[in-house]
Amino acid sequence: MTSLHDLIFEKDDSKSKSQTGTATVPHLGAEVPSYVAMAEQRRTQDAAPMTTPSNRYYATLAAKTSPTLMATLQKIYTLAKPLEPIITDRSLRMRAAVAQAGVDITAVSSEFQRLSEILHQESVNFHQELENKKALVATKQQDAAKLEQQLQSLRAEIDDAQTKSAHAEDEFTAAYNQRDSELKQLAQESSTWR
Repeated sequence: MTSLHDLIFEKDDSKSKSQTGTATVPHLGAEVPSYVAMAEQRRTQDAAPMTTPSNRYYATLAAKTSPTLMATLQKIYTLAKPLEPIITDRSLRMRAAVAQAGVDITAVSSEFQRLSEILHQESVNFHQELENKKALVATKQQDAAKLEQQLQSLRAEIDDAQTKSAHAEDEFTAAYNQRDSELKQLAQESSTWR
């Protein structure tokens, strides 16, 4: 039976190498299965302290693309967790967890590919929603422009009506005064008719 020590510190046998290939992890100073290197790199990116972008979208994207949502990756992280007090080196701890999980590069790669697809779909959904909002804004702008044109037309009609009303009032007043004067003159002339 393979011991934990053997899993952590001994090099992979030829069968493992032929199935998965190897990669050098600089801080390990040795070749390890390439899926170990990839899993460690991804896990480090996911688990290591980082500066979280201070915007409202990051937390949602991180939650929807967390490696722990994937069965194989969750298994690896679950196995690695209890090893933290025993194996302080993160890379060695991940290597041991991957070995215990019995996973290969295909499963790990496919799950990270799935996470990338989920992230991409989130981008597609977001930009589609954004385009819909932009289209709505454009429609409202067009409606506003039409209303502005109608308002300008109404203002022009009001101005025209006011001008015509004032002109009509002036004309009527002039006509009234003229006829009033004429009637008074005629009335005065009528006094001589007796």
